Amino acid sequence: MYIEKFKKRLTDVLFYPKLCKYEDVIENVPQYLELLNRRSINGIDGLVIYIHVPFCNRFCFYCSYFKEPLSHYDYYARKKYFEAICKELRMYKNFEHFKTKKVKAIQFGGGTPSLVEPDFLRMVIQEIKENFNCAECELITMEGNPASLLKDEKLEAFYDIGVQRLSIGVQTFNKELRKKLLIESTVEQIYEVTEKINKIGYRDYSMDLMYNLPGEKVQQVVDDIQEMVKLGPKFIDIYSLNIFPNTKFKEVIDKGNYFKEKPSERKNILMTASVINTFKELKYNQVMSFTYSKEETKAPPHVDYFFNGGSVLGLGPSSRSYLDGVNFRNVPDVKKYMSMIDKGEYPIDCGMLVSKEEQDRKKMVFFPLYLVQDKSELEDIQIYRSTIDRLKELGYISEDDKYLHITEEGKKWTGNIATCFFSQKEKAKHNISFLKSMKENENPYNQDAMGVSMEKRRKWKNDWDCL
Repeated sequence: MYIEKFKKRLTDVLFYPKLCKYEDVIENVPQYLELLNRRSINGIDGLVIYIHVPFCNRFCFYCSYFKEPLSHYDYYARKKYFEAICKELRMYKNFEHFKTKKVKAIQFGGGTPSLVEPDFLRMVIQEIKENFNCAECELITMEGNPASLLKDEKLEAFYDIGVQRLSIGVQTFNKELRKKLLIESTVEQIYEVTEKINKIGYRDYSMDLMYNLPGEKVQQVVDDIQEMVKLGPKFIDIYSLNIFPNTKFKEVIDKGNYFKEKPSERKNILMTASVINTFKELKYNQVMSFTYSKEETKAPPHVDYFFNGGSVLGLGPSSRSYLDGVNFRNVPDVKKYMSMIDKGEYPIDCGMLVSKEEQDRKKMVFFPLYLVQDKSELEDIQIYRSTIDRLKELGYISEDDKYLHITEEGKKWTGNIATCFFSQKEKAKHNISFLKSMKENENPYNQDAMGVSMEKRRKWKNDWDCL
């Protein structure tokens, strides 16, 4: 494949190889999971346990993560959900794969984990400690929004059960945009929660920003960064907006009567360059393609394990597991998930066994995220030599005796660079997955109904009540 100079910016690649429910069908799940009783290939003993908490008060317009309205689940239904999480956890504990693994981090994501009762998270943490080796657990981290963290002394309660780190979704400080994007928390609550986090004594916290939002100007992105820097989070994650086909969000943007101005490719490129330059002027370290820090030079440990070959066990609907080449995704449906757990069935939607070659190739696909790649970690760099040389010619990467580096120009195109290292099989699979999702009226992100416009939900039963 001949690589041309990039013109359309692609989003960062966060999953490789891709899981596709149409291509990665598992005929016999228990037999498939017997692969977890084999000897470890990569020798990395770290394990991250991810728990998906799929409840939200309000569905932000742009979000494609699996979630369901909290109002559909009373206290007892939520308790039953977390009991199912604990049961799923116990279903995995006896596999040989986990007997040599040491839990390095526990992560609660969503959804909005900060909405639920802290005692439910305590129950899961205790279950993990009783069934897995947590002697070297470095971190318990949780995602949350300011509105829910400020209620009922939640911040104090989560701290008391052992949560050390928080990830706070901000997206933008622009009040008009926040309202249009259906973001629940107010700007005032962002300031208030930051003050309380620092007062209580959390080890650290990160905050998310998003750019190329509908109607957003380049200067607004710069203003958002400068405002967030004043708050002092240890890490700032910043992403360009993704708009998935088949969704209500895309439909509203295309109609043009709700947002004054559509996101554009031109602004995406300009804003990406502005993000990089603004953080550089503020003397922040770019620790990953989308992460910046004033103090740190490396990514948070749970993020590093995820991208750098460590094992990740995902619990809950739609969660993904990456266990030394045994990669699978759970069903994206709470009721189906709980029914399968209740029957003693593994709630797996699709899965694959990743070849040693693809696991090695993953290092090159994720190299743009880290901005550097140690060449000695690759089994055979010559496999990628023609691609490397072409990207060097175009000025996107550089090379010395020991490392490959993403150049300043390349930092604007990290998603594009990553896709250049896809295998032919993976390129074909991505295309098939996308086309199948389009045909089935699904959101291509998770191959489910999340955010799908009502007109396209012929095969889906659950309503999506965003507007």
